[in-house]
Amino acid sequence: LSKEKSQLVQAFNEALDLYHDQEWTKAKKRFVEANELEEEFPHRPTNPSTVYIDRCDHFKLEPPDKDWDGVWTMTTK
Repeated sequence: LSKEKSQLVQAFNEALDLYHDQEWTKAKKRFVEANELEEEFPHRPTNPSTVYIDRCDHFKLEPPDKDWDGVWTMTTK
C-alpha cells in the first residue's frame, strides 16, 4: 500500500474501534481524518467514512443500548 492508503486504513480502523466502543466524538474525528484521505471517484456520492460520520452524529443524539452489537438498522428506504 502507498503511504496515504496505509494512513487511511489505520485511521478508518481506529475510528471503527472507537465507533464500536460508542466513543462517538473520537470516532467521528478519526472518520473525518480518514475521509480526507479517501480518493474521490466520479459519480460516487459517498464513501464509508462519510456514512460513519453521519452515524456518529445520529448516535450522539440517540445513543444505542449499552449492549449494542454494532449493527446499524435501516429505518427508511
